[in-house]
Amino acid sequence: AAEVVFQSSTGANDWSQYMDLVLIGYMRGAAAQAWEWIKGDINDVTGVYEYQYLRGDGSSAGANTQSGQTNLFFGYAPCASAAANVYGIFVAQFYDINSGKTKNWTTMNADDMNGSGYVYMNAGTSIKTEPISKISVHVGASGAMDTVAGSRYDLFGILPRMVS
Repeated sequence: AAEVVFQSSTGANDWSQYMDLVLIGYMRGAAAQAWEWIKGDINDVTGVYEYQYLRGDGSSAGANTQSGQTNLFFGYAPCASAAANVYGIFVAQFYDINSGKTKNWTTMNADDMNGSGYVYMNAGTSIKTEPISKISVHVGASGAMDTVAGSRYDLFGILPRMVS
């Protein structure tokens, strides 16, 4: 698949009942290169993502801030030129998805790349305040790159805590 889309619907898939969403991705890109960014968007909106990140690759580390980004970034994905059977993983949590506040998330990502991998963490915000009803994920620019067989994405809703 080139792009994976999760969208609120009915029953357990009605996101209006959840406080947070947790998205877990396990993927490898199909392009003939070592790695590519895992990107996405919320509610089909682009150009509104701001975040701070930390990253490391075993020999160097960095931190920076980004604003006005087209997509939100989940991290790095190994691709076809990486060692065989190496996949990347990320865990992203979207907070307070139904509030009238700007939407915030955190992401943790890692991939081994056979000893020369990456770690990446970010905390970000979208300047939009609408409830989150759709999340898209893709490897590379705008879903142009396929992921290989064995890649998967799982989305979990976090219910409000029950108070007696």
